[in-house]
Amino acid sequence: MSVYFIYIFVALLSYVTPGPDWLIVSKNTFRSKREGMLSALGVQCGLFFHMILAVIGASAIFLASKNAFYIIQMLGGLYIVWIGFSSLKELHSNRDKNAEEGSPQKVNNGAFLSGLTANILNPKVAIFFISILPQFVSEKGNIISQVITLGIIDILVGVVWWVAFVSLIGKLYKLAKDESIRNRIEFLTGSLLLIIGVIFIIKSMFSMFG
Repeated sequence: MSVYFIYIFVALLSYVTPGPDWLIVSKNTFRSKREGMLSALGVQCGLFFHMILAVIGASAIFLASKNAFYIIQMLGGLYIVWIGFSSLKELHSNRDKNAEEGSPQKVNNGAFLSGLTANILNPKVAIFFISILPQFVSEKGNIISQVITLGIIDILVGVVWWVAFVSLIGKLYKLAKDESIRNRIEFLTGSLLLIIGVIFIIKSMFSMFG
């Protein structure tokens, strides 16, 4: 039983550590709490995808090929760049529309998809499920059932974390009643996503061809 408590702690640390998921969920939360929750749900569904891969051993096969790892990392970087660019473009578009018509920002129906895709294309998640998760699996028991149990625990820990995270970010954002401050926050998250995506792309290219 103590093994599960240790695993919960390790899983929580992985969520607390800032990364692309943080920025994507934050960006969507800045638009609305609903979109923040949808993007967080997408992230967790991505974890479910990785859990299934870990069960069937596909992640192990994938990680055995360095080029496959770098290609996925590059695709993930490109997708994060696209999210950042789209965010900045949409922010500029909404500024013009709000100035001319005074209309509210439209609901972003792609919040769930952005969280899902970014998580699936993040090879670091696969690394977690292949390198960290097996440390808590006993060879004496049923391997598949243990992996599924640990994966579900990870997902549940994430659900609790993201609910708290989105609620906190939402409250902080509401304190920034000045629209110019909100725009700066959205500009910052969009820019950071662009930078992180470019770093991922450059890193994967150097690793593959260097």
